[in-house]
Amino acid sequence: MVTATSGLFLEPRTAQFRVEMRLFAETLQLGTRVPAKHCLAAVSVGARVIFYFCERMPTSATIQVGLALPMAVYLHRVSFSGLINGQYGDRPVARAGGAVGIRGSIHWLQG
Repeated sequence: MVTATSGLFLEPRTAQFRVEMRLFAETLQLGTRVPAKHCLAAVSVGARVIFYFCERMPTSATIQVGLALPMAVYLHRVSFSGLINGQYGDRPVARAGGAVGIRGSIHWLQG
C-alpha cells in the first residue's frame, strides 16, 4: 500500500515526483468532486501510459533509423509510411492508419 510516508526512503527526485503527482490528484479531486481514490488512480494510470510511450519511442525510432538503409537498398526508396508501420506494427493504430491510407498500401484496401 502506498502511503504519504513511503517516500521517506526513496531518492529525493523520486519522492518529489510522487508528491507532485499526489498534489495533482488532489487538485483534480477538488476541481471535479470525484473521490480522491479515483483521482489518484487516474493520475497513476495516465502517468504510466505516458512513461510507457516515452520509453518505447526512442528505442523504436532508433530501430527504424537503422532499418532505413536496408529499406533503401532493397526497395530503392525510403518511405515515411514504412517508418510509421514499423513504429506501430500490427497495433490497432496501424490498422486504423491503413484504413485512411497512412500506411500507403492501396492493395490492402482492395482486398
